[in-house]
Amino acid sequence: MRRVVRGWDLAPEKFPRGIEPRHAGQCATTGAHAGVNEPAAPPEGLPRGHRSDGVAARRHLRVVRITCNNRSGLSRTNLRRILMQIDHLDHLVLTVADPETTIEFYTTVLGMTAHTFGNNRRALLFGVSKINLHEAGREIDPKAQHPAPGSADLCLIVKDPIDEVLRQLTDHQVPVELGPVTRTGAQGPIDSIYIRDPDRNLIELSNYIAPPSADRIETPASL
Repeated sequence: MRRVVRGWDLAPEKFPRGIEPRHAGQCATTGAHAGVNEPAAPPEGLPRGHRSDGVAARRHLRVVRITCNNRSGLSRTNLRRILMQIDHLDHLVLTVADPETTIEFYTTVLGMTAHTFGNNRRALLFGVSKINLHEAGREIDPKAQHPAPGSADLCLIVKDPIDEVLRQLTDHQVPVELGPVTRTGAQGPIDSIYIRDPDRNLIELSNYIAPPSADRIETPASL
């Protein structure tokens, strides 16, 4: 016996806590009986470790209210309590050819602070976040499956106006690959310029704007 929750097919052992397999034939989501696929909205959360039709668990499940003839008493709020709640990104790892060259660029050009921790590990501090550095060929386990210099694409929000950022980049003789252009950030439209770090990682430097300026170049947001 299987159950569909907003387009996700769940075997009985994958039922959210509080829904028993014997209720599956009586449960319904937004008016659709279990076992009947309904058009799925963009998912927002997924039970831990579940995969469906080869889709990785990073796709999320939008939890809708489930009614089981009043037998489970499970509400949408209760269902949401079983889903993980990610708050924010704390740090990320860059695999680099030469940590000292990377530190020189990020501290001199981008104003970050060099930091040493643990067993002489190197990192960069900015705002409330951190970039840990791994030297290529000497990475620290556990690590990414295919760590490689030049494989990152980062967007950093800058307090300085974009025009001032451009001036500083010119002073440091750092070429601008693209911009200023309008993009979409996590919280709204942003003005962005793109540069490369010593490993050829793509670095987007951005200011939030509201609304996007009419004189900015509108280009596809795939970069």
